[in-house]
Amino acid sequence: MGRIYSNSFFHYTQKYDVLVEILKNGFIGSYANEQFPKSNGTIGHLYIPMISFCDIPLSQLQYIVYGHYAIGMSRVWGNNLPLCPVSYFPNSRRANLTRFITHCFDIFHSNNSLYAKVLGYAKPVRKYKENGYAIGRRKDNYIEREWRKIYLKDWIASPEHYTLFKKEHGSSLINHFRAKFRPSQVDMIVVESEVDRDNLITEINSLRQIGGYANIGTKDKLLLISKITTIDEIKKNY
Repeated sequence: MGRIYSNSFFHYTQKYDVLVEILKNGFIGSYANEQFPKSNGTIGHLYIPMISFCDIPLSQLQYIVYGHYAIGMSRVWGNNLPLCPVSYFPNSRRANLTRFITHCFDIFHSNNSLYAKVLGYAKPVRKYKENGYAIGRRKDNYIEREWRKIYLKDWIASPEHYTLFKKEHGSSLINHFRAKFRPSQVDMIVVESEVDRDNLITEINSLRQIGGYANIGTKDKLLLISKITTIDEIKKNY
């Protein structure tokens, strides 16, 4: 029987440049627009600061839609962060867990961190149907096997405030919310092509810091380079 989870926590991205930034500065939190059921029958949203990973095995690469660039971190690193798995609640409003999540969302605006901790690690099994939400993205959340590190401050509760944040800061990144790492804590770096691998080797050799740490040497760079693999290699070997 094949593994139903990977030995590493993977963070995927659509962009090569973002992968390089992670290797240089560590993981930086960003706002995720999450859906929650409200007691009045409508769908509410929270923009939650987080760093997201998944533990989908590489043999299931065809189900991954986050991008063709990734960095896989060791389980020890993730558990020490600590990352926590997302709890997926049924879309049926009759389910007890869904009723509890609805209650937490309805009273969240009291700014009680207990409810933030619940909502920060909760997600519907499937995305609720909403015009303009998650266009072009897969509707099944459950298959994502998501793990998160959430930030319990500066949550945003309206699209208007989120738009103002992005206008002021230029992106959804939260620069003071970071997760650093050492080269030895990286299990794998995934790139799309051999050209990307060659370019990344050049990038790593030019780095003055890795994972947010400045005290690095040649051995650190060589170790990181040894972890690079391509999508084609993964498809052949997993």
